Amino acid sequence: MATIVLREFAGEVPRLEPYLLEPDAAQLASNCDLTTGSLAPLKGGVLFSTMSSNPVRSIYTRDGLYFFTWTSDTDAYQSPVINDAYDRVYYLTAGGSLRVTTHGVATLNGGPPNQSWLAGVPAPTVAPTLALTTRSTLPDYPSAVFSWKGWYEFAGTRYDETTLATTTILPLREYNFAAPVKGTDTPVSAVLVVQLTITENSKSLLILDSREGQATPSRSTALPGGVELAIRKNATNYTAILTWGVVETRAYVYTCVNTWLEESAPSPATLVSPTYIQDVQVTMAAPSFSDYRPFSGFNVYRTFGTTASYLKVTVNATTANPYLDVARSPTSAFSALASQNWTVAPTGLSGMVAMPNGYFAAYKENAVYFSEPYRPGAWPYSLSFPKAVRGICVGAQSLVVTTPETCYSVFGAHPASLQSQVLPLPQGGIAKRSMTAAEGAVAFASPDGIVLVAGSNASLDFSQKLFTRDKWRDRYGASLNDASLRLAFHDGYLIGTSYARAAGFIVRPHGAGMAYSRYDVQMDSMFWLPSLDTLYYSVGNTIYRFRAGSVLTLDWWSREYIFQKPAGFAVFYVRATGSVTLTFYREGTQFYQVTVPGTGTYRMPPGLTGLRWSVRVQGTSTVNELLVASSMEELKSV
Repeated sequence: MATIVLREFAGEVPRLEPYLLEPDAAQLASNCDLTTGSLAPLKGGVLFSTMSSNPVRSIYTRDGLYFFTWTSDTDAYQSPVINDAYDRVYYLTAGGSLRVTTHGVATLNGGPPNQSWLAGVPAPTVAPTLALTTRSTLPDYPSAVFSWKGWYEFAGTRYDETTLATTTILPLREYNFAAPVKGTDTPVSAVLVVQLTITENSKSLLILDSREGQATPSRSTALPGGVELAIRKNATNYTAILTWGVVETRAYVYTCVNTWLEESAPSPATLVSPTYIQDVQVTMAAPSFSDYRPFSGFNVYRTFGTTASYLKVTVNATTANPYLDVARSPTSAFSALASQNWTVAPTGLSGMVAMPNGYFAAYKENAVYFSEPYRPGAWPYSLSFPKAVRGICVGAQSLVVTTPETCYSVFGAHPASLQSQVLPLPQGGIAKRSMTAAEGAVAFASPDGIVLVAGSNASLDFSQKLFTRDKWRDRYGASLNDASLRLAFHDGYLIGTSYARAAGFIVRPHGAGMAYSRYDVQMDSMFWLPSLDTLYYSVGNTIYRFRAGSVLTLDWWSREYIFQKPAGFAVFYVRATGSVTLTFYREGTQFYQVTVPGTGTYRMPPGLTGLRWSVRVQGTSTVNELLVASSMEELKSV
C-alpha cells in the first residue's frame, strides 16, 4: 500500500514541530479552506462596490445596498427603538461623539452621512422663573356667586339687616360697600357685621362673618388654604378685604423636546407658594440646540401637594413661554418625570456596542456607560473598573469588558441593575476591534493568545491547542503592538486580519478540528450583516463580500513523516479538480517539484532515499486525495 496517504486535510498547529503533527495536519496552511476535509483554496472575496471614502476603515449597511463608510474607526448601529418611525442610525465617531442620522441618507457609494446630529436633547441649565398671577374667578368654581349682607348687632340681636351692594376693587380680594342706614331703634352701641356667602348653582361653598373693629380677621377653611375676612372703614364707606391662604409649596422644573419628541433631563428647580386664587406663570430658557436635532417645545413639571415626584402639567410640548399653570390637581394629562437623569452621552467615548435589551453600551477611560432602554439619546447609567477599558463586546449572556490586566463579565437585564464580575483568567485585551461574538461566546485577542469567554468562564484552552505564547507573539506580535489586529466571526470561523500588514488567519474555534489556516488578505475593516449572513470587508476604498468570488492560491505543506529506515518514492496519485503544483522534500530540502494538470497517477524521478519526507501542495484547485508510494504496485491496493 502507499506509504503516504492523505484523504483528509487539516490545518496548522503552530505550537508543534512538523514531525509531531497528526498525519493529516500541516506544518504550513495558507489560504486553505478546510471546511469539508478536502484541501480547497479560500475565495478571495468578490468585488462588491467602490466607495467614496478612502480608505474605508468602518462600514455600516442595513440592507447590503446602501452604505455608510468612514475613513476612521467608527461604530454604527440601527436604532434600538422598536419600529422606529424615524429610521435612525446611531454612530460613535472616531472623536468620541455619539451622533444620529437617518438611513435614508445612506448611498450606494458610502461615505459619512451628509446630515447628522448629536444624539439626545440638551438639558436646560437655567431654573424656571416663577411669577404668581391672581385669578378673577375661583379655580374650582368658575360660576361662583359672591353675596354680601350687613347688619348692626347688639346683645345678639340684628338690626337693619340688608343686602349690600358692593363695588369690586380687586376681584376676589377687595370690595367697597356702604354700611346699612341705622334705624331709630338701633342701639347706639350696635356693631356693624358683614357676612359673605359664596354659592355655585345652589351649592353653598362658604359663609363668613366679620365685625367692625374685630382684632383678628375672621377665618374659614371651607376652601383650600383658607380665607380671612376683615372690614376696614375708609373715607366715605367701608372695604371688605379677603386674604387667601397658601395652598401648597410647589417645585417647578421644565424639559426640552426636539422634533423627534425626545425629551431632555430637567432644569434646576424653583419653589413657589401660591394661594388658592393664584396661578403660576413659568418662564423658561431653552439651551443652545446647535448641532442637535431642532427644538420643538417645553414640557412643564411640578409637584402636587406632598408628593415628591414631578408630574407633567402640559398636555403636549408647548412653545408658549411663559406658560401659565392653572392646574389645581393632577389630571389625565399628567405623567411622572422619567428623564430626571437623562444626560446626553459623554464626549470622548472610545467604543460602542448595541445590547440585546434595547440599549447601548460605550466606554471611556475606566468606565462603561449605558443608555436608557429604547431611548438611545439618554445615558444615565455607568459602571467603573479599576483600570482603563480597552474594549467591550456583547456575548450571549453578558457584556465582556477587557482592561490591560484582566477581563470582566457584566450581567443584568436592565442597565440600572448591572453587576460586573472579574473573570478567573488574568488576560488583558488589546482593543475593541480585537473582539468579536463567536457562537455563544466572545473571542478576544490577548498578549498570550485568543481568549474565549462564555458567561462567567474565560479560557485560553482553544488558543493553547494551537499556539505557545512565544509562537503567538512571533506570528502576530506586530499586529498586537499597534492594535491593528481585527477579529470577525462568520459561518463558524473566526477571522483575524490587520489593516497594517498581510498577516491574518482563519480558524474554527468550536467543534472537532480547528482547521487553522493563515489568511494573507490585508483588510482595512470588516462588517457582518446578520440579515443577509454576509461579511463585508474593505481594501482601500473597495468593499468585498467575504468567501465569494475568485479563489486565492493555497499553500499546504504536510507534516514531516519520519521513517525507521530510509525510504524512497517513485510514484504518486492525486485526485484534484484542476492543475496543482506538488513539491517533495527529503531531509528538509526540496527534492522534486512538478505541476500536474489534475487527477492522475504520476511518476517521480529516481532519487535518493531518506528518513524524513514531506509534500507541499500549491495552486487554485481542490485536492481530495494524495497518495505517495514507492511503486505502481503499491497504489493498486489502495
